[in-house]
Amino acid sequence: MAKDKTFGAKVAKSQAIASKVCPVCKDAVTTVHLVNSVKNEATGAYRFNEKYVGVCKCNEKEFYS
Repeated sequence: MAKDKTFGAKVAKSQAIASKVCPVCKDAVTTVHLVNSVKNEATGAYRFNEKYVGVCKCNEKEFYS
């Protein structure tokens, strides 16, 4: 059987995720789900490339513009 998550475990995980700090600008890092569409030249169909990216003030222009 699956183990139940306790409220304390959920809070500890959210605090660990929120405590990530960028080594360059010393700002909090936010994880963003980035989806790009790419056209296949052979078939003409579109594919979606998905990845999770850490965004902070020093690299947000790369992803948001």
